[in-house]
This record gives sequence, C-alpha cells and structure tokens, in this order.
Amino acid sequence: MKKKLTTSQRIEQVKPLEVYANLDRTWIWEVYRHYQKPKNEAKNPYARVYCKVLSPIVGYTRGEIGDVYIRDIKKHASLIFNESEDGQTYQRREYTPPTLPMSR
Repeated sequence: MKKKLTTSQRIEQVKPLEVYANLDRTWIWEVYRHYQKPKNEAKNPYARVYCKVLSPIVGYTRGEIGDVYIRDIKKHASLIFNESEDGQTYQRREYTPPTLPMSR
C-alpha cells in the first residue's frame, strides 16, 4: 500500500494534486490540499484550496503559499495536471517569462 504524503511533504517534494495555469502560463497554481470533497466544493462559492502560486509578481522559484478560492483559480486558469487522472508525478519546468516587445 502506497504511503499517503502530508501536505508539507507534498510541497517539499513538489508533488501537487492538481496544477492550473492561465493561457500564457505566466500564472501557475499548484494545489496541494482540498478542504472539501469535490461534490461540496462545487456547491460552495467560498471553497478554498491550499496552494503555491507562481507568478511574475512573486517569482517562479519561491512562489507564495496559502489558501485561494477555487472559483478564482478556475475563473482565470485551466487544469493542466491532475495526479489522480494522469497517474504520474508533476515535473515543474524552469520557467522563463515571455519577453515583451520594446516600444520605440
């Protein structure tokens, strides 16, 4: 039987349950814990998840950890990884933000 990881072990080993990203992948949400079952989470507009957010504001190496409303994540991003469906571990890539054209 596979040993279940704690939330802190998941964060240390970079093993999120789900990963969401916006279209240009400048914002990434790595979900490490759901506080409610999916059925209840869908009904609750204030359902939270514990996640690490990687963005141009907080950085792509350190990120920021805390609770986020799942509705806000789903409003701005789409699911790119789901541990239970994919059956494999997530590989975080080194991210380089897109370069913007210089104005003259």
